[in-house]
Amino acid sequence: MPKNRLFLFVAFCAICSGLLSGCLDEISFDSSENQLENLAIQGKLIKGTPSIVSVSITRIAPFSGLDSPMPVETASASLLDENENAVDLMASGPGLFQLEIPEGQAGFVVQEGHAYRIRVVAGAGVVYESELEPLLPVPHPVSMDIELVSRDEINEAGNIVANPYLQFFINTPLSAANSSQKSFLKWETEGCYRFIETTPNSPAFPKTCYNKEAVNLGKVKIFNGPANGSGSLSSRLLLVETSQDYRFSQGYYLTVYQQSLSEGAFEYWDQARQIVERSGSFFEPAPGKIRGNIRNTDNPQEEVFGYFYATVQDTFRLRVRPEDAYYPSPFCLSSFADGERNAVCYDCLLRPNSSLEKPDYWED
Repeated sequence: MPKNRLFLFVAFCAICSGLLSGCLDEISFDSSENQLENLAIQGKLIKGTPSIVSVSITRIAPFSGLDSPMPVETASASLLDENENAVDLMASGPGLFQLEIPEGQAGFVVQEGHAYRIRVVAGAGVVYESELEPLLPVPHPVSMDIELVSRDEINEAGNIVANPYLQFFINTPLSAANSSQKSFLKWETEGCYRFIETTPNSPAFPKTCYNKEAVNLGKVKIFNGPANGSGSLSSRLLLVETSQDYRFSQGYYLTVYQQSLSEGAFEYWDQARQIVERSGSFFEPAPGKIRGNIRNTDNPQEEVFGYFYATVQDTFRLRVRPEDAYYPSPFCLSSFADGERNAVCYDCLLRPNSSLEKPDYWED
């Protein structure tokens, strides 16, 4: 059976694992066992300063064990507006293309209320194009709430233990400022925690590292605003759930990217969400394949998977102090109590994604 994989993009700056236009022709699952190699194109335009457009082009092979997407290296990608103005994207890796578009750039403007699409040329000049996707305004998140919950789970010894988790709920209006239309919303999240070297004989000047981490990797968080009777979300949407552990013992920031979607993009991601809930992750075999808004211009019947969407994005950062997270124990103190000598307690740069550079937004 073929696999469906939806691909997270490298350096979306707001990542990426993200779609917009009510002009969606078809969204359908195909579980055919005779399907050969398919092209999968994922694209995203984020309006900002600068605006960023990213495209991933891969081929999905028939199911054969743990097959993986194969980057298409002989390809090119460009972004077009509704007036056929175009800019070419730069290759940023195998099958990956990206471009930053400065605000006010002559000849090409990324602006709310306008619509955009991508064009991909793959192989021997085969052209693929997406439907036009509008840039819609996005509501500004107001706040987030944190709750501590306990869940009974089976440990390695086969015993039932109560493990603590932190839950984060988003509070946001469903309509953008000066708009009466409710929005289709999507969220992407990332975290950053502080890690201070701590040893029984700590040096006079222990290093402090800042560790960035993926949050909700492979999960899809969306909300159908127009179908909601209320004008806002108030602690009713669980955005993130994560273990209450050492990451929250010395300072943590949760960054939330709230995005506006078109109805077509929402429908696409809603089907993706259902696949994730059935299979557990984007990276697990899925029961079918999602066809989105991208077509072969000469052969519209060719099955092309993936979606391009444009979005206005609002960033919300939540500072989580140790007391907000109910005082979890630091990693190194727990290790010493267990009689362990963990190398990262002596050199925090041994931790993946660690840096001595404090993020600009970090407040002590």
